[in-house]
Amino acid sequence: MMFLSCNCTLNKSFIDKFDINSVISIVAIFANIILAIWLVSVFNKRALDKRALKDYLIKELFDARDHYSKMMNDLITGKKKHLDIIFWFKVMNIRMINIHEILKEKNIPNFEAKELIQKLRTTITSSVQFNNSFTSNSFNPNFQLQSDILVLHKDINKAFLKAIVNINEK
Repeated sequence: MMFLSCNCTLNKSFIDKFDINSVISIVAIFANIILAIWLVSVFNKRALDKRALKDYLIKELFDARDHYSKMMNDLITGKKKHLDIIFWFKVMNIRMINIHEILKEKNIPNFEAKELIQKLRTTITSSVQFNNSFTSNSFNPNFQLQSDILVLHKDINKAFLKAIVNINEK
C-alpha cells in the first residue's frame, strides 16, 4: 500500500510580506464589507416600513371611500333612516379626523375629504327632507338634494384619490 505524502511547508516569504499596513488594509476591507451590509439592511428595513405604512394608509383610504360610496347610494335612493344617517356621520367623522391627523403627521398635503364630508353632513342634515324624516321615519331626498349629494360625492371621491396619489409620491 502506498501512502501519499505531502511536503507542505509554510512559505515564510509569504508571511514575511505581511506588515502592519497590509493587516490594516485587510481589516479595513472586512470592516467596509460589514458596514455596507449593515447599511443596506437598515435602509432596506426603513424602506419596507415606509411602504408598509403607505400601503396601510392607502387601504384605509380605499376602505373609507368605499363606505362613503355605499352611503351615497343609500342616501340618494332613500334607503337610510335619519338616526342611521346621524350615527354614520358621527362614526365616519371620527375616522376622518384620525386619517387627517396621521396624514398631517406624515407631512402628506391637504386631505380635503374631511372638509367636504363635513359639508355633505351639513347639506343633508340641514335639508327639509332630512328634518321631515324625523316625523315620517324615512329620508327621501328630492331631486335637488340628490344632485347636491352627487356633486359632493364626486368631490369627495376625487379628494380620496388625490390623497392616495400624495401618499404614493411621498
